[in-house]
Amino acid sequence: MSIAAPAQGIHRPPRLATVFVALADASDKSKAQADYACRQVMIEPCEAAWDELVAANVTVTADTTDKKKGSASVKFAVLDAVPAATILATEAITSKNLSSGTKLLLWVKSSVNTLSGDLQLLLDDHASCVSPVETINLPALTANVWRRVRLVLANPNLDTAIISVGLKYVTDLGACNLWLDDIKEIFADDVTIAAAIASLPVDGGSIAFSEGEAHIDTQIDFISNLDVGGQGLATNFVLTADNGTSMFRILSKANVTLHDFIADGDKLNNPTAAYGINFNLSDNVKVERVEVKNFSYHNLVFGGCTNIWVDKFTGSNAGVVGVGGAGLAFGNQGAVNSDGAHLSNIVCIGNNYNFGFDGTQNIEGVNLRSVDGKLADSPGYGFDIERNNANIRLTNLSSLGDNRGFRITAPDTNVIKNLQIKNYYCYDADDYGFALASAGTGTIRDSDFDDIICEECDGNGVAVGGNTQKCHFGRVTAKNNGQDATLGTTERCGVKVSGAAVLHNDFKDVLAYDDQGTPTQQYGTLIDAADWNTFKDVKGSGNAQWDFLPYAVTDALNSSFGELITAQQAFDLSGAAVRIPVFTCPCRCYLGGYKVAYKEASSADAGVALKIGRYNYQLSLLTANAAAAQKVCAVADGTKFWAGEAVTISDSAASEANTIDTISGNNLTMLNNLANAYTVANAGKVEGSEDDDDHFELVTSEVSKSLGYVYSQTARGMDSRIAMAGDIITLACAGGKVGTGEVIMSVWIMPME
Repeated sequence: MSIAAPAQGIHRPPRLATVFVALADASDKSKAQADYACRQVMIEPCEAAWDELVAANVTVTADTTDKKKGSASVKFAVLDAVPAATILATEAITSKNLSSGTKLLLWVKSSVNTLSGDLQLLLDDHASCVSPVETINLPALTANVWRRVRLVLANPNLDTAIISVGLKYVTDLGACNLWLDDIKEIFADDVTIAAAIASLPVDGGSIAFSEGEAHIDTQIDFISNLDVGGQGLATNFVLTADNGTSMFRILSKANVTLHDFIADGDKLNNPTAAYGINFNLSDNVKVERVEVKNFSYHNLVFGGCTNIWVDKFTGSNAGVVGVGGAGLAFGNQGAVNSDGAHLSNIVCIGNNYNFGFDGTQNIEGVNLRSVDGKLADSPGYGFDIERNNANIRLTNLSSLGDNRGFRITAPDTNVIKNLQIKNYYCYDADDYGFALASAGTGTIRDSDFDDIICEECDGNGVAVGGNTQKCHFGRVTAKNNGQDATLGTTERCGVKVSGAAVLHNDFKDVLAYDDQGTPTQQYGTLIDAADWNTFKDVKGSGNAQWDFLPYAVTDALNSSFGELITAQQAFDLSGAAVRIPVFTCPCRCYLGGYKVAYKEASSADAGVALKIGRYNYQLSLLTANAAAAQKVCAVADGTKFWAGEAVTISDSAASEANTIDTISGNNLTMLNNLANAYTVANAGKVEGSEDDDDHFELVTSEVSKSLGYVYSQTARGMDSRIAMAGDIITLACAGGKVGTGEVIMSVWIMPME
C-alpha cells in the first residue's frame, strides 16, 4: 500500500518582518526589547507570610514547598475554633490602581471541599480591609487540588487605590489549611497580539513571544505565511474568557507554523470554549514542540486541511462532561477531507479521545502514545478511526490505561480502507484493547494489522466484528485479558472474531494466553459465526476455558483453520452393518463438518451415521469357549477393556449384556454368571460399550442420487462440534440397504491445542 506523504519540509517565503511581543509577566529586559507588550498588575505575589492582620487561632506562613508561582505561596492554618465570618488575614500592599481592568487571576487551594462563597477575597483602599471595596466569592474547591481562579471585579471604578488584600472565612469549614498564590489583575492580551499580527506586511512574517503568560479572551485569527513561536515551556497562553469558539484559529490559510509554547484552555473556568488550536481548510501547516491542554473540546484539530506536520506535540485533558474532546483530532470540513499528514513523537493524556481520525486520508504517524483516554460519562478511546478514512499508516503506538484502547469503526455506508497499523501495544484498558466494528453497510477492508499486543484489558484483548473484509492480522498477542466479569461472556476473550460479515480475512501467528476470566466465560481465541477466513498458527495456553474455539462457523469447510485433518471411510450400503473408529483425538478438537460422496448411484434409502464423543467401542474375539452359569470369558486382548465397563457377549447363536467385574490378563470376569454358552466356532466375542454422555451426529443417505453426488454438512448444522482429548470418532453404516451402492464419508477435524 502506498501512502502519499506531505512534502519534506514546509516552504515559506523569506521573512519580511519579525514582531517581538513581550507577555504580561515577562522580564524587564524582554519588555524593553518588545515591539508590543502585554500587561498585568501584580497585586500580591504571595512570596511572604501575610502579617498586616492575622486572626486568632490562625497561623500564616510562606509555604516554599506547595506553591504554583515563584518561590512560595501563602498558607493559612485554620484551627477549629475560628468562627464563620472571620477575616483570616490581610496583607498591606503598595497602592494599586485597578480601575482600568475587570478581572483578577489567582491560584487557590483548600485541604477540604468548599462551596462557592465559602471563602472570599477582599480588596480595600483602607488598611486591614476594614471596609472592602471588593468582596468577591471564591468558587467551589476540591480538597487538596490547586485551582486557577478567574474573578470579576464588581466595582472597578472604585478600585483606584487598593492598599490591602485579605481572605475571609465566610463559612465555618472546621480545621483546615488554605493557600493563595500569584494574585494579579489581568487584561485582554489578545488585543495586543492581534495588533502585532495586523502590523505585519500582507505577505506575512513572524511573531516571536517572550517568556511569560498571556491572557486570551477572544479568538485570535492567524494570517498566511506566518511563523508564531515562543520560548518553549516558558511561554504560556491561558484562556481567560469562555468565548465558545477557539483560542487560535487558522481558517483558509497557507504556510503557517506554530512552535514552542503552551496553550491552556482552563476548562474548569471555561466549560464551553470549544477548541485550543483550530486549523480549518488550510494548507502546508506545522505544529512543533507545542503543548495544548484543558480545552472543553479538541485541543488541536485539523479540519479539511492538507500537508500537515505535527512533531513533539502533547495534548492533555480535553473534553468536559457531555461533550467529546480529543487531544489531537483530524476530520473533514464539509465534503473536504484532511489529506496528507506526518505525525511523530506525540503524547496525548487524559482526553476523551486521545487521537481521533474522522474523514482523513494519507496520514503517516510514528511514535504515538496514548495515556488514560477517558471521561466519566463517555466511552473514551486511545485511538479512534471513524467513518470514511483511507491510507492511514501508524507505527509504534501505545495505549496505557485508556477506557478503550483502539477503535476502528465504519458506521452507515462509510468505508475505511488501506490502513496499516503496526507495533501497537495496549495495557490495562477498561474495556477492549483493539477492536474493529461497523454498522449498517459500513465496511472496513483491505488493511494490515501487524504486531498487535493487548495485555490485562478488562474486556476482549482483540475484537474483530462488523463488516471487516480482506484484512490481514499478523503476530497478534493477547495476554491476561477479560478482567471484568460485568462486561459479559461475549466480551471477555483474548481474541474474538465474530459476525457473518467478517469475511476473507487472514489471521497468522495468533497467541492468546492466560486470559483468566470467570471459568466457562473466558476463551483464548473465539471464532463465532465468521466464515471464509483463514487462521494459521493460532495458539493458546492457560486460558480459563478454550484456547481456540471455532464456534457456530456456518461454512467451516470454506474456512481454513491451519492443520485440518481429513478422516474418511468407504461403505457398501447394501453390505453388513459396520462401525469403524477413524480418529482418536489427541486433544480437544473441532469438527469442521463432513461430506458423503456417492461412488455409485443410489435408488433407495440408506443410513449412514457419524458418531462423535467419548466412544470407547472395542471388540475382542473369544480364544476359548465360555460356558453358561459361570463368569469368565477368555479374549484375545484384555487391555481393550476396563473393570466396571458394560459389555455385550455374543456369537451367531445368542447374545447378552453383562458388566466386567475384574480383569486378569486376557481373562474377563463378569459381575454376573453367563445365561448362555458362547463358542469360538460361532465367532464368539466381547464388545465394549459407549458412555452415557456420547454425542451422535446421524446422517441418512439420500434416495435416488446419481454417481458423483455429494452431501455436505457444515459445523453449525451439527448436533455436536467438539470432541475431547481421548474421544474416538467413528463412522458407521447400518448396512442391508437394497438398491444402493458405495459411498465415501469424510469428516474434517482440527486439533485446537
